[in-house]
Amino acid sequence: AQQAVQTPQAMAIRCGQQTLSYAQLDRWSDHIAGELQARGVGAEQCVGVCVNRSVGMVAALLGVMKAGAAYLPLDPAFPAERLAYMLDDAQAGCVVTDAACVAQLGEVLDGCERVMLDLADAQGEATGNEATKHEAVSIHPAQLAYVIYTSGSTGRPKGVGVPHEALDRFLASMKGRPGINEDDVWLSVTTLSFDIAALELYLPLIAGARIELAAREDVVDGERFATLLEQSGATILQATPMGWKVLLEGGWQGQAEGRPLKGLCGGEALPRELALRLQARGVALWNMYGPTETTIWSSVCDPEDVARGTGMSVELGEAIEGTPLRLIDRSGAAVPHGGIGELCIGGTNLARGYRGRAALSAERFVPDPFDASGRGGRLYRTGDLCRFDGAGRLVYVGRADQQVKLHGFRIELGEIEAVLGRSAQVRDAAVALRTVAGQTLLVGYVVPLNPEDTAIGEAPLRAQMAQSLPSYMVPQRIVTLAALPLTHNGKLDRNALPLPDAGSDTAHHVEPHTPTERTLAAIWQQVLGVQRVSAHDDFFALGGDSLRTLQVARLAREAALRGFGIETLFARPRLSDLAAHIDTWAERLSSNIVPMNAPNAPTTVFALHPAYGLIAEYRTLARQLDGIATVYGVQSPLYSDPQWWARDLDALASDYAARVREVQPQGPYRLIGWSLGGLLALEVVAQLEAAGETVEFVGLIDAGMQDNVRHDATRAAELLAHRRTVTSEEVAAFWTDADAERQHWRTLLGDTADDPTTLGNVLLAIEQLKALTANWRTRQVKAPLTIWWAGRNVDAVHDAPRIDPRVLEEKTARWRACSSGETVLAGVIDTDHPGIVQHPMLFDSLAARLADRHNDAAVFTGSVNG
Repeated sequence: AQQAVQTPQAMAIRCGQQTLSYAQLDRWSDHIAGELQARGVGAEQCVGVCVNRSVGMVAALLGVMKAGAAYLPLDPAFPAERLAYMLDDAQAGCVVTDAACVAQLGEVLDGCERVMLDLADAQGEATGNEATKHEAVSIHPAQLAYVIYTSGSTGRPKGVGVPHEALDRFLASMKGRPGINEDDVWLSVTTLSFDIAALELYLPLIAGARIELAAREDVVDGERFATLLEQSGATILQATPMGWKVLLEGGWQGQAEGRPLKGLCGGEALPRELALRLQARGVALWNMYGPTETTIWSSVCDPEDVARGTGMSVELGEAIEGTPLRLIDRSGAAVPHGGIGELCIGGTNLARGYRGRAALSAERFVPDPFDASGRGGRLYRTGDLCRFDGAGRLVYVGRADQQVKLHGFRIELGEIEAVLGRSAQVRDAAVALRTVAGQTLLVGYVVPLNPEDTAIGEAPLRAQMAQSLPSYMVPQRIVTLAALPLTHNGKLDRNALPLPDAGSDTAHHVEPHTPTERTLAAIWQQVLGVQRVSAHDDFFALGGDSLRTLQVARLAREAALRGFGIETLFARPRLSDLAAHIDTWAERLSSNIVPMNAPNAPTTVFALHPAYGLIAEYRTLARQLDGIATVYGVQSPLYSDPQWWARDLDALASDYAARVREVQPQGPYRLIGWSLGGLLALEVVAQLEAAGETVEFVGLIDAGMQDNVRHDATRAAELLAHRRTVTSEEVAAFWTDADAERQHWRTLLGDTADDPTTLGNVLLAIEQLKALTANWRTRQVKAPLTIWWAGRNVDAVHDAPRIDPRVLEEKTARWRACSSGETVLAGVIDTDHPGIVQHPMLFDSLAARLADRHNDAAVFTGSVNG
């Protein structure tokens, strides 16, 4: 209304051939308000706005608010069932609509009173005199402005109620930064059902600028989008990353003339590559962040910061005015600077809560314990994981609810998507967990950069991703799609991603041709639940792990593959390589020292097995050390030599030391050990030092140590006297009263779970090491020790309890007593015991120390989420 007085004849909005001046928009919205008031509509009532994109859509929104009511956006493109639910849940008894929507959605709107839009109501003074007059009402700041529905985890959308004071403060902040002037033209492309549309419609009006309202069909077609942007003279455009991609795919090369385009991007993480492409076309790009519950945007990253950033995704930047951003850990405490925590947003821009859902509102909108004003401040828990960088900018890490757990490891889907999307062949990418043939798999979805490519080879993509990601984060299947499924708001619809075929890479499939290859392929199909296996497939890339290697071992034995050993599968995971090795078994030198990555690195590292004697958990770590260290896994000889046995810990350590020296005849040596492998590493170090060798590095990764208490020495001596055969009854007893984790093992092992030969070796390895270390006493070595601890107890859920720092300090002190050299605590990583040996922060820290460079950088304090 104020702008209608100041510049009544200035154009306020244009949509195609329709235009409205500020005076006409004011008059039409007054008429709509009067019609609503005549029907008894007033404060705190919801009024549906179900209108096709037109100049009348904006008049309807303003009319509802002038009547004192709150508007409820109803996108006509939404399913009728969803619209009906929203009307019912919001208790909207009245709808502002147009003839086209009534014809399309008559049954949905039948139960509501209707105010019909008519462009004639905006025309001329005569029409204005005949129009229904509205009574000006006083709007309280806390009064509802709109209710907008967002996706709900139950499958039903939830209504977010936003008051006028939150909307007003947000618009005032946006007017200053990113800013808008009366000579700007804002091209509005966002559906009304997405809350960011409010910025596109209201900010230009309060600034005296012009809205260019794009039709739906102009936005989904890249070429039409680019043409409209050019012809409209737009100076500001806001879109999701997907919307900006559509524009670029339409051939848009930047503004041909006039002012440079101010671009706002939000709704999803902004890939750095997309930001660079837009900036190269002259876009002054702002990255925007904020959930619906905190009124549209809560932080901004300005063009200068967008340009100087280095991460795969653009930083979220700084808080908008009056909006505190707090990072909270699972216990509710503030995380240390640089640490990762859930972003909680406070201030006066928060929504009231979820309409009709008091319990959910109380869960997500919580008291702000850091608010010193004494006015009962609140925080909204976003579910987004973030950190602050050195410059104080907010950096998005991922969604807490997109952290999935697979085989015990926490996985952030967004991180995998970013790496997958970096491929030169890929235009768009998504990742999801899917169950195929009874097996839970990590599945990647890609849209080719070249539309003529019907399939992108899985094997090359997986190999490329393995350069940046641990193996458990490399998708086991990759599906090529013509386009990613999107929601009505232009965001990825993860639930609509299709199931992959239960097979291997179709584009690069090589049929197994030798008898051994075919036999192995049949075994892998049975164990991994896949329909076919290529001669070039990698066992672990298809979903293999330590437990499944035991199944393969049993089936290989039954198939009379005499040259097969578990250690050979670790060393040669590709089917053709493994088959060739088995076929030349007579030439094989049996050893429990297994090469696990590329040879000829500057240094060599030996990784000692944990209690059950296998080394699969080191595979990802080894690959991450390619070029830095050649990693050899030290596996228990129990699995490859049926005659091997060690009767005491010194004999075992001496045997292992001799095998290590066969690979590396002289020092300096470097050893690492995870879990009980840490204790074994220390024992091997003692043997090497006793032989006059130098050990310059010992890495203890959440390493276990037996308590300094005496156990049953007689029983231990009996167990160690000779190698025995585990009976079927003992195997059955192992599964009796098994906990949830052990039951999970049994499910994965299938028939192998009851096989006394294969599982017997596992039980024998555990039994032997338990007896060997039963009365272990603190061992003194000269070698320096470097220690990493897992910061959380083992738990199947994300909110596993943290370990008391005092407990970790005590454990560190016990290891420190084992060495006369320096003992360094390299870090406490916010993950659990199984997760630490697969954690990127461990890889980075270990690599830096082994490379003997930037040692200080490898020592990190605080916590990082795993």
